[in-house]
Amino acid sequence: MNIAVNKQVVRDFFDAIGKADLERLSALTTDDLVWWVAPTSQFSGTYGKAQWLELLEQLFGEAAGSYAVAIQDLTAEDDRVSATAHADLELKNGKRYQNDYHALFWIRDRKISACREYFDSHRAGLAFGFPRDPKSQ
Repeated sequence: MNIAVNKQVVRDFFDAIGKADLERLSALTTDDLVWWVAPTSQFSGTYGKAQWLELLEQLFGEAAGSYAVAIQDLTAEDDRVSATAHADLELKNGKRYQNDYHALFWIRDRKISACREYFDSHRAGLAFGFPRDPKSQ
């Protein structure tokens, strides 16, 4: 495995997120993708590829503009890439969603096979609503 290639896969991922390019995001992920989002937000849970793409489609549908994502740090070892990023998104409802992320990606055959995603769930709740029962997350 090539660390530089793995880091480029993650850069390509964030570029595709910023462009709301679901087709490219699909191509950048394995068919057996497992995407985990930390508890206490509307987005929390573990997703397969189809579910994850549906979630992104809903998110992009609420956007009034592009999803500005700035990578702050990339660190890689073996088949993993750790990324921190800042995101800024204006929503159709007039709210602005800004958040800081940490994502740990697993790369297999030049595609993302898994991710553990962390962000400030309070900021997400202010923009998208809070879950009814955080304990069930």
